[in-house]
Amino acid sequence: MGRLDDRNWQKETIIALTPAHVLDPQIAIAAIRAGKIGILDLGYKDNKEVMRETLSLLTQFARRDTGWGIRWDTLGEKIRSVSNLQEIIKEPVPVLVLGGIELESEQAAQELKKARLLAQKILIEACSLKEAEAFQSAGYDGLIIKGNEAGGRVGSESSFILLQKLYKKISIPYWIQGGIGLYTSAAALVAGARGVVLCEQLWLTKESPFSSYDRMIWEKTDGTETICIGQENKWFRCFKHSGKIKLRQLEVSLTKNLNWQKKLNSYLLAPDGEPIVALGQDIAFAGNLAKRFATVGCVLTAMQNAITNNIKRAKEGALFTANSPLSKAHNTFYPIVQGPMARISDTVSFCEAVAKSGALPFLSIGLMQKSELQSLLAQTKKRMGNFPWGVGILGFLPPELRKEQSKLICKTAPPFAIIAGGYPAQAKELEAHNIATYLHVPSPALLETFIRDGARKFIFEGRESGGHVGPLASFILWEKAIDVLLQSGIEDFEKVQILFAGGIHSGLSSAMIAAIATPLHLKGMKVGLLMGTAYLFTREAVATKAVSPEYQAQAIACKQTTLLEIAPGRAIRCTKNSFIDEFTMRKKKLIEQGKKTDEIHRELGALTLGRLRIAAKGTAYNVSPGIKRSESSKLIKVNRTTQRKEGLFLMGEVASLREKTVTMSSLHTEVSQGSRRYLDAVTFPQKKKQVKVIKKQDIAIVGMACMFPEAANLREYWQNIINRVDAIHEVDEERWKPSDFFDPDPQASDKTYSKWGGFLKEIQLDPTKYGIPPISVPYIEPMQLLALEVAWRALEDAGYNRREFPRERTSVIFGVSQLHDLGIDYVFRTMLTHYLPKVENLTDDVRQKIIESLYDILPKWTGDSFPGFLGNIVAGRVANRLNLGGSNFTVDAACASSLAGLEVATKQLQAEDCDVALVG
Repeated sequence: MGRLDDRNWQKETIIALTPAHVLDPQIAIAAIRAGKIGILDLGYKDNKEVMRETLSLLTQFARRDTGWGIRWDTLGEKIRSVSNLQEIIKEPVPVLVLGGIELESEQAAQELKKARLLAQKILIEACSLKEAEAFQSAGYDGLIIKGNEAGGRVGSESSFILLQKLYKKISIPYWIQGGIGLYTSAAALVAGARGVVLCEQLWLTKESPFSSYDRMIWEKTDGTETICIGQENKWFRCFKHSGKIKLRQLEVSLTKNLNWQKKLNSYLLAPDGEPIVALGQDIAFAGNLAKRFATVGCVLTAMQNAITNNIKRAKEGALFTANSPLSKAHNTFYPIVQGPMARISDTVSFCEAVAKSGALPFLSIGLMQKSELQSLLAQTKKRMGNFPWGVGILGFLPPELRKEQSKLICKTAPPFAIIAGGYPAQAKELEAHNIATYLHVPSPALLETFIRDGARKFIFEGRESGGHVGPLASFILWEKAIDVLLQSGIEDFEKVQILFAGGIHSGLSSAMIAAIATPLHLKGMKVGLLMGTAYLFTREAVATKAVSPEYQAQAIACKQTTLLEIAPGRAIRCTKNSFIDEFTMRKKKLIEQGKKTDEIHRELGALTLGRLRIAAKGTAYNVSPGIKRSESSKLIKVNRTTQRKEGLFLMGEVASLREKTVTMSSLHTEVSQGSRRYLDAVTFPQKKKQVKVIKKQDIAIVGMACMFPEAANLREYWQNIINRVDAIHEVDEERWKPSDFFDPDPQASDKTYSKWGGFLKEIQLDPTKYGIPPISVPYIEPMQLLALEVAWRALEDAGYNRREFPRERTSVIFGVSQLHDLGIDYVFRTMLTHYLPKVENLTDDVRQKIIESLYDILPKWTGDSFPGFLGNIVAGRVANRLNLGGSNFTVDAACASSLAGLEVATKQLQAEDCDVALVG
């Protein structure tokens, strides 16, 4: 797929993948028609006849297009070798995507050799940098990089982390799968990806193959309904409500150290029984995308536009540079916040170092009792002087302790606070004392509630962060949170302050978030970054004794983090050491003993107590035999060996991205100013300037509406044509009396020799739908009102009442006669006083009575009159009322019905470079 150029960039930006458990090509076909790459997943079931038929259907629609292909998952099994495809593929396909290839074996090179006979381009799925580098060396043409949030086989790292790891290390094209939405897709290209892969995002579009029952299930999901089965770096993400018995058996295999992958493959390949459905957290995006855009083509077009627009606007916005809007709100140099870290950011000197380096520091007060907290707050307030600072609070503390802490905090009144696990009422209590308070928001549903309750300062922290983590990866959480904010109906956007957190530590990471968060910035919201793990790599962290030298050494040595799951929904991210092995073995033993969940929770929770203090401070309680730890208050120093083996080193996935120490100042400068470098490095193919030549162009009619005699709508009109209905009748006397105007003699003066015509039936119309008060209706030409209605119906027929489209690039062209009934009445009213005086034998009194009588039955002049009957107002009124921002113009009906009129309209559209035209 070679070099990026004008010809293939648009096509290669997005790959649409069909569901693995439903063999259907419609999503792939729709993607191809939209000018993108459509890939048919052949799934896991061994039904070659159905595969051949489905592939044949895809081939039929794809024809000579090169933007399509198939996916084949080997599952690491010889029975699923690429050789099996020879029975399915009649001739080479443009693209073949291989999944399930084991890195440890020679399978990658062997399968590539076989695949060369079956496809023009071979892509392979990779779940880590190590795999990506190996597959690149093996000679594959491109990579599908799967983040942990994607469905099916995945690694342990999220898309946000993988993109940072791959930057400048992979030279062949690669696409990212997992966590991709309208906003995060731009971040992928900032980080060097050729494009993105969409799968679950399209499951609720018009073309998806699912039943109404399945759609109902997918509509209710938010990403937390998926689980990862596996261990170490090998995982399989699936729908936790599918194949429940099989999933329980897989969990038993894992507990007993059996070959869980072999068992999983047998379940996936089994032709019968409830299947295990591969499902990524991306399913959280499906409902909103379908609601806004309806079809696959519209989703892909919106995604393409979002990528381009968000990156361009991020370049212009300088979102995270010094003295940004949030910096000014915080009174800091950078829009950067140091997040509260338990047992780490609890020293005044560390807090001061962060502030002097231009960021906003936060103390972590955790479970501090009154005397300790009172002393810490007093010292910090005295030492910080005019520097802004804040406190990190736990909102779920026992009521008495929380009340005690809150009283001390309100009395000290630090400028800022962060509440983890809290709610708006707690924030309001602090803000009443002029303490600007942020709330952690782990889920989009909770964000909706917080907004309704008046909260306006939020932290969106993804699963990549250290310590206690939520269920959603950063890309998933950020995408959904942005959707909630933009669709919440908030009027005071300028009061909204957002901090993004989880996996942030560099100019690249902040540049990616700049591309993601630009829509919020454009609305006037203030956006910043929150970091935690990155500070473990600062020299000041050790110098101020926030962490021990051993803690920093463990951070530098960390190549991969792990998650300790104390209880369902309660996980801690940390590094691996001897204690983690002890924890894992203890958990397995408790499960084997058949302990209840709450018992396991209590015992594992007790096992972790004091471990963070050992790691961070190198101290532990001196607990003698027979004495409970709670009865001893004496802390003793432990050596580095004990720290290394028994400590709990909390840190996020950032630890696997950094290898050396830095100063806080250089960290802040890189994260803030460094983002510009990465954004500026993103360039788009430049369109060659060409002299516009009017030539024949394809036009797609995507919606129609009409009102004709005897046909109130399009369906009736078509039925009348089929049934040869004669819609021509004698004129109704309520319109005009034939006896007054009709004469069969064509030569008769002031008469018409026809009394037949086509007339519309009564049409029910609500003017308030278009913002027109009922009192104005008598002074507006019915033709204008009907034009509004028929235009709305045409948009409705195209589906644009249910989904977004480029309103700002939509033109309105209407062909109308320049004078209608209302206009004629106004002309008649105006000319009365001119012609009546010329009538002989009329006294002034009679003349005046005639004028007054006619004035009573003729429409009166109002502010609505003049625009109400002018024909050239029609297109503008339609554009205004339906919020269409392209050019709008009205042409004479006679001209509009001719080829010359169409040519005029075409030239106008080309000059305005419009995508959509509403033509009447």
